[in-house]
Amino acid sequence: MNLVMSEIESPYFVEILRGVEETLDNAGLSMVLTTTHDEARRHRRWMARVVEHGTEGVVLVLPDEHAAPLEELRRRGIPFAVVDQEERGNLCRLRRRMESVLLLGLKT
Repeated sequence: MNLVMSEIESPYFVEILRGVEETLDNAGLSMVLTTTHDEARRHRRWMARVVEHGTEGVVLVLPDEHAAPLEELRRRGIPFAVVDQEERGNLCRLRRRMESVLLLGLKT
């Protein structure tokens, strides 16, 4: 499973990281973490690795202007969940969404 974040310095991102890691661990899965630092080059490298090596699913924690990866994931049939700034403090919703991605990913 891939977790893609623009950064990991703030407590918000650390909380998401812990929640995703715990959910995946409970499902017997591991996580690959990518931080993009909002650099297009890092986005492209991450997508190339996902295409080359595959993934069970993706959780994206990126600014709204990064819609291109979503279209590519849809086109390739890769399950994903997007966490946006409005979900700050709502990790229950994130955990439910993450579990949905796990179910989709495990069925492919």
